Order: sequence, then structure tokens, then C-alpha cells
Amino acid sequence: MRDYSAISMWPARIGRQFLMALSVLGLALALVGLYGVIAFVVARRIGEIGVRMALGASRAGVAWMVLRDGARVIGAGIAIGVGLAILAMKPLAVILPATLSTRDPIAFAGAALVILAAGAAAVLVPARRASKIDPAIALRYE
Repeated sequence: MRDYSAISMWPARIGRQFLMALSVLGLALALVGLYGVIAFVVARRIGEIGVRMALGASRAGVAWMVLRDGARVIGAGIAIGVGLAILAMKPLAVILPATLSTRDPIAFAGAALVILAAGAAAVLVPARRASKIDPAIALRYE
């Protein structure tokens, strides 16, 4: 009986594993993209950051400025992602077991927290790099 049930559940198990692999790949691509965008924005704003630091902005203030910009992007992504996930749950309910709810607020909150934590980690590197910019070099930067 155990073998028979394992064979009958094989397509659902493979489908769930495939979706898990796609979600991990999607998270990795989102983090690389977020890091790239924030690093690009910091590189484009080196002159502005240099002026801010020359006029007295602290390193922590510059880091918070970059983190705030990243938080806006992460927040917008979470809001759009949760909205699209709610819309996509009806078609995906076909492959989910009947015991799982398609509108589980704990699952959505957990996913949002994972994205928030991973996004914050992706933004920390450009923020740290921006806080270490030397104003004299940044003002000569072209």
C-alpha cells in the first residue's frame, strides 16, 4: 500500500518540487536584480554623495539614504508580488492539497518577511560602499 500511494502521489510531489526550485531561482534573480539596481544608482550618485559628505553628512546618514531608497523598491515589490500571488492562487489551488488554504495570511506574511530580509541583505553592500566614499575623490569623479 505504501508503494502504491507513493506512486500515485509522484506527480504532485514532482510539481511541488519544481515550484520550489522555481521560487528559489526567482528569489535569487530578484536579489541579484535589486543589488544591481541599487549599486547602479549609488554609482550614478557618487557626485551627489560626495557633495553631501563634503557639506557635513555623516557616513551613517548616507548609508540610511541608500537603505531608504532600497526599502522603497523592496516595499513596492512586496506589495505588487502579494497582489499577484493572491490572483495566482486560484489556478494554483489545483495542485495544492485540499488541506492547504489558498489565502493563508501567515504564508503571505512569511514570504514577505523572507523577501524583506533578503532584500535588506542585498541593499546593505551598496549602502556600505556609499558610506565609505571619500568626498575629495567623489567631487573629482566624472
